[in-house]
Amino acid sequence: MLNITRPTLLLDESKCKRNIQEMVLKSERLGVKLVPHFKTHQSDVIGGWFKNLGIEAITVSSVKMAEYFAANGWRNITIAFPINVLEVDVLNQMISSSVDLTLLIVSTESIMVLDKKLKGHVKVLIELDAGYNRTGVPTEDVEAIRQIAEATTKSNHLDLYGLYCHPGNTYHAESVEQIKGLWADAIAKVVQVKSQLSLEYPALTLRMG
Repeated sequence: MLNITRPTLLLDESKCKRNIQEMVLKSERLGVKLVPHFKTHQSDVIGGWFKNLGIEAITVSSVKMAEYFAANGWRNITIAFPINVLEVDVLNQMISSSVDLTLLIVSTESIMVLDKKLKGHVKVLIELDAGYNRTGVPTEDVEAIRQIAEATTKSNHLDLYGLYCHPGNTYHAESVEQIKGLWADAIAKVVQVKSQLSLEYPALTLRMG
């Protein structure tokens, strides 16, 4: 019996490392870049297990989390949540420490504020909504997406990097087949947006969360 008196994480290290390795190998096999989300473990120790397998870029869900991992040596961080412009001072601190930040944007207003207050460059992913209805610009609203892209390219401190979509509606799926269907639908919608922007922005990266 373990004498546990407070909420405590019990982790099977060997299983965790095996799962990480399987994901790394799968991404290599499929020819996609793995940018793992660290919001669940939020641990530099576990982050080190990813580093040992060659992972250099990570995803987090808040500026505070980005700050934590930046302090622990990570230099390529995506903040996968529409950025809070009130936290720009912390962003500037990370930029001054040579952290390569990628931010999610859903409005031209955020771009205007960030461009005035940032003291260095960040990459931008336009967040798309392919049916989850939580956050992001609807994939059907290509004009709004194009306006955000144009505002980004005209800014002094933001570099347009790509499109991001998190099809979280899969959480409510009732079968593996339904999950696959929702994923296929989301990917098709995001690819369609990219194709509609391809003349102006041929080098957009696609990220699926």
